[in-house]
Amino acid sequence: MPEQQPRWGEPIFRAGLVVGSALFVVGILCQTFNLIAPTLSILIICSGLGIIFGAFGSTAVINYKGIVVAGVAAVALVLLLVVDWVMRESLVRIEVDGDVRGARLELFGDSAYPGADHDGRRFEFFIVGRDITKDRLSLIVSLPPEEGQRDSRSGMREVVFDCIPSTAITRFIGGGKTLQWRFDAEHEVLTGVEGGPVQSGPCMDGGALGPSFASLDDVSLIGTAHAQDGNIESLLADLESESAAVRRNARSALAEIGQPAIRPMMDYWAAHPTSYQVRLGVSVALTEFLRDHKRDRKAVSAELGERDLRALAMAASEDDRTLRVYASEFLYDLGDPRVVPIATSLFDGASEDGRYNLILVMGGAVPDLSASDKAALADTLKGWEAMVGPRTDKLIASIVHEIGA
Repeated sequence: MPEQQPRWGEPIFRAGLVVGSALFVVGILCQTFNLIAPTLSILIICSGLGIIFGAFGSTAVINYKGIVVAGVAAVALVLLLVVDWVMRESLVRIEVDGDVRGARLELFGDSAYPGADHDGRRFEFFIVGRDITKDRLSLIVSLPPEEGQRDSRSGMREVVFDCIPSTAITRFIGGGKTLQWRFDAEHEVLTGVEGGPVQSGPCMDGGALGPSFASLDDVSLIGTAHAQDGNIESLLADLESESAAVRRNARSALAEIGQPAIRPMMDYWAAHPTSYQVRLGVSVALTEFLRDHKRDRKAVSAELGERDLRALAMAASEDDRTLRVYASEFLYDLGDPRVVPIATSLFDGASEDGRYNLILVMGGAVPDLSASDKAALADTLKGWEAMVGPRTDKLIASIVHEIGA
């Protein structure tokens, strides 16, 4: 029979007080600062109290493989695990409104999450909590062609948000709250996401892409990834699929194939120069591959000719931010000196944003330039100082400083 009075010197009693009090305090903090779902924080509070009450009310014990747990505490902990398991089946509802009329939105994590369009005014997504295991989610917004552009391949725009933190969703599991996000097509930003607005483009460690001139000695191996297992031609055709999920999977597969896919991708780009989806898809695949294989950038450069670098530099200077960011990151990481004269020739016809990115990719090539080429680049950049805005001027100053001119 369990004893009805606690033995103050018993380790089980003291452990029950410590664990129960810790759970109680954690639950209070989560409830106060909305760190997790409200119902889960209340459950933690109740579990902590249950353990404390169990410590005072009974010293009956359970022994399992050397682990000793008070009987009432065991019940409370099992209840916590069971209810948490059930709560993870709860659905999280997300509404995305704003500039979504005529657009197609697709949300991805471990898989593509189901969504529905409501009269062109908003999109709704439903996510099962247990399905979220990744740190980041991706939202792809496919915008319709502008008026007068009937060719979906050349007129369609795509805005990719690859840096949506999963905690913006998981913390609300079981809370009964509808998350409301707003898409701004002009500025390519997603607002209403927990933690602040999310900019379009890739998610890069350390924040926005910038001229760090850091060492490119990442430990990696050139990616061949069983090219024989993937049909490159089929994947290239999938880059223009009507489904964002198919396009996304094709980009990832091409990036995984790696170097054997570079030449076919650039030839396909040359054969479809007006296709936005091809240009974006190839830029994304190249960026994702080189991001993990910076040490092999020389081998990647050897696969690219002047025509290829010009096409990528033109993409890096385009008005479309998504395409511009991906192409710029690839060229910056590539650091090929041949891109400097190409970017210089495109500078006058580029927008302010395009000029910034062209200068950025020039900066990526600085470590491999000869002394005379560095001096010539510094002179060119100084001559542009009066032609650019403050942000680009600051970038010029950092590159000139790096050159030491």
